[in-house]
Amino acid sequence: MFHALYLAWIYTMIGLWTLIVFPSSLLVTLLTGSHRIGHRIHSRFWGRMILASCAVRLRVHGAEHLGRDGAYVLMLNHNSHFAGYAFAAAVSLQWRAVLGLKLRKIPVFGWIGRLAGHVFVDTRRTPAAIASLNAAAEKIRGGLSVLVFPEGRHHDTRDLLPFKSGGFHLAIAARVPVVPVTAVERRGPLGRVRTIDLYIDDPIATEGLTTDDVPRLVEETRSQMARRVDTRE
Repeated sequence: MFHALYLAWIYTMIGLWTLIVFPSSLLVTLLTGSHRIGHRIHSRFWGRMILASCAVRLRVHGAEHLGRDGAYVLMLNHNSHFAGYAFAAAVSLQWRAVLGLKLRKIPVFGWIGRLAGHVFVDTRRTPAAIASLNAAAEKIRGGLSVLVFPEGRHHDTRDLLPFKSGGFHLAIAARVPVVPVTAVERRGPLGRVRTIDLYIDDPIATEGLTTDDVPRLVEETRSQMARRVDTRE
């Protein structure tokens, strides 16, 4: 019963702060003609307020590994409800998330995602899927970083799921480094999340790599993130 109420509170806070931030973000985007200024103003505030409303403390490790003007493909695990919001609160880069195409069909969420410049991709190996990955690569070449959840879905297990390769193909196509980013929950009584440790590891260079190198790149990234997950108390 407590777990259900706790999840209801989490998603209520996510929805509340999204609705609070959205009108201001929309106005800034319409006035400036660019979603970059709105992102700079609102992204970290949005993430921080969601964490604060859920009484989650954020500790960031390795933020110095990200250059202020760099472009990256940032790989984030997805076995915490707070992972994405911790990332938003911590990272000041201009970044956009790579999301599954089906999420674009969700009322309001899909509209907000498109307005903010997030990338919706078809995960199948079809011409449309390849075109969507190419569009994401163009965003990166334009100076944006992209956030990828390589496990492909949220889960509640401790260990990482197998990684999908699409984001790694994207990094090689865009010729930018892959950055392993790992969110590790520290829980208190009744399973409530008290602290999120966000570990940002050294970028892994992709310059000169080809699609033949994707399996090695996946394994290196996953190994670094699994080592961080193993620090969970």
